[in-house]
Amino acid sequence: MSESIPDQPDANAHLATAIRRAVAEHAEMYGPSTKMERVEAAIEMIEDALYGFTIDKVGDPMKLLKIQEAAKVQHGLKTSIDALAANKTILQKVYDFARYSVLPTIMEDNDITNIKVAGVGSVSLTADLRASVKPGLKVAAMEYLDDTGHGDIITKTIPAGTLKALAKDCMQKGDDLPEDIFRVDPFTRAQIKKG
Repeated sequence: MSESIPDQPDANAHLATAIRRAVAEHAEMYGPSTKMERVEAAIEMIEDALYGFTIDKVGDPMKLLKIQEAAKVQHGLKTSIDALAANKTILQKVYDFARYSVLPTIMEDNDITNIKVAGVGSVSLTADLRASVKPGLKVAAMEYLDDTGHGDIITKTIPAGTLKALAKDCMQKGDDLPEDIFRVDPFTRAQIKKG
């Protein structure tokens, strides 16, 4: 049976409008804000909007929806999840830039390896690295690992975490993995521990 119901406003559009309105009101009331302050305000609004949004609270009413309404709710939820995921990716890139580049550089420039920051916690620099097999050299990598007594880490693939551990171990022993087969990128990241 097909039945037609009037289009209901998309909940995601309402949320986005509410966030834009709140950010604009915030700017009017408190003057210009930084991007980070606007992001924090938007996240706070999303958290407020989702407070109590649990299956226990909305499950039974959702079961009473007509097919079209339920489909629109599911579509709205998926749209919201996708939008949050896309924005998480943006935030993650900026966060990674801050922890792999900005904060380590500032700390190194000031000869600081560990500092306590009020409201944040203890910030320290941690040496780390990424290790991977260069494109097209998987067979050569497996042969090298097998020939050098590390064949036990080979499965159908070479697990990234295991290769990373091997690269760290080799570096500590002064016996680096061959650069023509493996890509090993040491880096320093800033790490924050709650104080």
